[in-house]
Amino acid sequence: MKKKKIIIAVIVVILLLAGAVWPMIPRVKVYKIVREFSDEVFAEEAKETCEYFTDFNITYAPTEPIQTVNHHGITVDIPADWVLKETGLKAFLYLSPNEEECIIITEPDDLSFYSLLNENQIEELITDLPTKLGTKRLVKGFESLDIGMPDSGYNTMKAGLLLTQDSCSLFNLEKTIAHYIMCLIKTLGIAGEQHFIYETEDIHALYHIHPRENDYLSPIYADVFSPDDLNTCHTLVIKINSYERLYALMNSVRLESK
Repeated sequence: MKKKKIIIAVIVVILLLAGAVWPMIPRVKVYKIVREFSDEVFAEEAKETCEYFTDFNITYAPTEPIQTVNHHGITVDIPADWVLKETGLKAFLYLSPNEEECIIITEPDDLSFYSLLNENQIEELITDLPTKLGTKRLVKGFESLDIGMPDSGYNTMKAGLLLTQDSCSLFNLEKTIAHYIMCLIKTLGIAGEQHFIYETEDIHALYHIHPRENDYLSPIYADVFSPDDLNTCHTLVIKINSYERLYALMNSVRLESK
């Protein structure tokens, strides 16, 4: 009788262990896929840095004449000797006399598709994962990432830049899938080794700065948003050979109020 009780107790323990392990099997599969993808993404972007830039409070030296230009709802101060060149496109290109410096002002883009609150978009993004996850559970995942559910193009892009490799978790399926989605966003973003997040009452902007080449700055991509419309992205491409003059230009960027 005692032996029978021991056997029953062992069986109960085995069943309890099986009940605990069985739900973990699909979770382990998802984690493995996400971990491998995450490692690839972060290996390719190992040199990248992202930080908040709180002070572009630099203006052009008084001796440097400037001109104020306005295109596609964006206003910016540039050197007075930069000349508008015909491109045949809907972008406006200003070149320096030696054509080594320039700024390109492009048409604004609607990035509302970057918002991740759409159930269909979520399903499309995680088709490679052996699981399904509704919006409510995914919201919890983004909360676990300490970024909250991105609800606009700007916030989604910013969240991708701030994502860290260690935020993938075996024991939190929602967090793991949120991490996977943000890794996908990172692969869609603009490459660069330095990313600055710049936020004021008037402008929210993401600046992507590339390595220096031959003592000149490579093109800087600026994605500029109004805090009142975080889905409309105004993009500038800037090539300028001085950080101080670059920051002066960036400090002059303004958006037309609606």
